[in-house]
Amino acid sequence: MDCLFDLHLTRRQFGVIMSSVGSEGKTVNVVRRIRVPYIIMRMVGYNLLDYDSNNKMSKTDFCLRSLAIGATLYMIIPGLVAMTEFDDDLGYLSKTASIMMTVTQNLGMLCNFYYRGSKYRSLIKKMREELWTETLSPSFWGHFKRFDRYATVITACMMQGFYGASVMFWLLPLLVNDFDLYKDVNAPYRTPFVGKYFYDHRPSPQFEITYVGQILCSLCAATVGVALVSFYGTASMHLCAKLRLLNLRFTGIDATTSEREFIGITREHEFLIRFAKDVEDIHNPILLIHFLLSTLIICLNIVMLTLASEKQDTLDLVLSMLYFGAAVVEIFILCWVANQVFVQSENLARAIYSCRWYEASVFVRHGVLLILARTQRPSVLTAGKFFPVTLESFTTVCSTAASYYTVLIAIA
Repeated sequence: MDCLFDLHLTRRQFGVIMSSVGSEGKTVNVVRRIRVPYIIMRMVGYNLLDYDSNNKMSKTDFCLRSLAIGATLYMIIPGLVAMTEFDDDLGYLSKTASIMMTVTQNLGMLCNFYYRGSKYRSLIKKMREELWTETLSPSFWGHFKRFDRYATVITACMMQGFYGASVMFWLLPLLVNDFDLYKDVNAPYRTPFVGKYFYDHRPSPQFEITYVGQILCSLCAATVGVALVSFYGTASMHLCAKLRLLNLRFTGIDATTSEREFIGITREHEFLIRFAKDVEDIHNPILLIHFLLSTLIICLNIVMLTLASEKQDTLDLVLSMLYFGAAVVEIFILCWVANQVFVQSENLARAIYSCRWYEASVFVRHGVLLILARTQRPSVLTAGKFFPVTLESFTTVCSTAASYYTVLIAIA
């Protein structure tokens, strides 16, 4: 529908859009748009808006980062020990391995936040000082609000899904007690996640301390996951909104387009190409890790669902369904967001081709041909620069996970 609208936008409609800029125009408040990602990142000791800090870390941020990394290691080490002890049991191995892969994902995201901190801040600075400096007409504002709403929905879904699943993991073990913590120990209570600690965590107060430690770890993991996807979604949706508006400006090129106006459109196009490259450079290693590990996590969760249904274990079945749903939703959102960037970038070539460039001046016509050649390679977000991320990538992950599941069950 977007493509059809672009191709059929008339010259009169574009004139109405441009003439409506005035007292009714609105300016995008970037700080307000990134408020939720900013708060979530502050929880793990990272400040998105501290442009002039020269990478200096405050004591509060140092404590928060130490807490986040310490909580992550508190989950990884016992989980690895448990994997070595349960290597002959597919159910326990799948459970611990999926948890370890998820925590590894979050540890990678934490490292990416801390290592590429200046690039994240630079991206927000560009959004504030270069991406949204103009006043948008009511029609342009409507297109922006659509993508801004997408970013809000993505953040809300991630918060509800990740934090909701975490709360269920915290509460269900206390409500349902018919589960053996280890296959050779009939424990009356279980912790939210399987792990083997260097101390006996079954008696009180070790059990309560371990329980709280695992809650902190899962809270940190959920926070990091929400922070990554919400920031990634917000930056990408703002890029899509700007590409959409540029699409309309390209469609309005005709005999009345001056050289000055065309140069402004060209500079905006070049900036969007650089902005898309910045978004891709920051997130491509994390996307690669997500695709590799999410394939295995989905596969192992299918194994846990199969085994839990065979054993008629209600607790494990519910937890596995929550885990499986969160993993699928996260990878789908990442693929959908990247696919939107690809679609909006690809539509620019159609918009340029459908405009009345042949009525413009010689300077504009030559420039249109150059831009048309550049748009033949649309902006894409990649996973580790190995392959572009689109909705086809999501289907590839699901089909690969199903293949791994078939092989794993056959071997087991």
